Amino acid sequence: MDHYDIGDLARCSAAFTTLAGVAIDPTVLVFRFKNPAGTTTTYTYGTGPQVVKDSTGNYHVDLSTATAGLWLYWFEATGTAQAVEEGSFYVDAKAGATSTALITVAEYEKLVNEEIVGTYPNEYIVAILEAVSQDVRDWCGADFGLLTVTGEKAQAQAVLYNRQPCVRVRVMHSPVTSLTTLKLWYAIDAESTTLAVDDAVIEAGGAAVLVPFGVFGLWTTFFQLGNVYRAEVDYSAGEAVPYNVKRAVALLAQEAFAMDASASREGVDDVESYRLGDYSETKGKRDLAASQGLGLGTQNSILAARTLRKYRSEGVMFL
Repeated sequence: MDHYDIGDLARCSAAFTTLAGVAIDPTVLVFRFKNPAGTTTTYTYGTGPQVVKDSTGNYHVDLSTATAGLWLYWFEATGTAQAVEEGSFYVDAKAGATSTALITVAEYEKLVNEEIVGTYPNEYIVAILEAVSQDVRDWCGADFGLLTVTGEKAQAQAVLYNRQPCVRVRVMHSPVTSLTTLKLWYAIDAESTTLAVDDAVIEAGGAAVLVPFGVFGLWTTFFQLGNVYRAEVDYSAGEAVPYNVKRAVALLAQEAFAMDASASREGVDDVESYRLGDYSETKGKRDLAASQGLGLGTQNSILAARTLRKYRSEGVMFL
């Protein structure tokens, strides 16, 4: 199955021939597609620009993929070339945008070497990937992936940087990659002031940002070294998710899918279809990872914990 990112154009194609294999145009050609929300749309060749004829018997439609999930489509030909051509594709939610998952559905399928699209509803698949991704973040005490943060409440302290009055703002997510907006409240009953962030400096490590205090009149009035102000920031943070983190998320998601299949009393074949690689329903005798909120206690949990050890924050107990 083809996979696309949100916003991509997905090309749906069909070819029609006679029984002898000679290309032929149908008398009437109708194209239908159903998006992940369940809405069906119909286009008819010749009545609009959507259905494009490439050559005799060959047609395509380009769909704008605005929604994550499974898309279904089919070409219905009648008359001189009676036939139905069906197809499907999957649109992956982007981490940190539509979805908070650390891996896409396409990455999950590749990592465990198994197609899952069509086996379960899209909402369920994304929910599992998001849930285990959050478990990984919590267990490691670290953020992974690119994040866009809006309206985060923070504190800003007046400091000197290269002899220039600045405010130092420590943020929740790191490393910071860019700062979009910084608002300061100089007093409880004061209106907020938006500082220019064009000259902002990201500290080494990316956990804090230094922003010039503003024009001369502003900082001579309000600046006092050590003062702390209420602040609100918009920024981007994070970095590409490491491969080993993605692998751990895939292992935990695989475990969750299999355990759900077993709990819902599906057939053995349904459970076996997810028992790949290191997956096992047998719980380890001493699975500290599961007791600390990572996984369900199978061999997948143990392997995921070993994979994630080096990403755990300082002060978090290692297994």
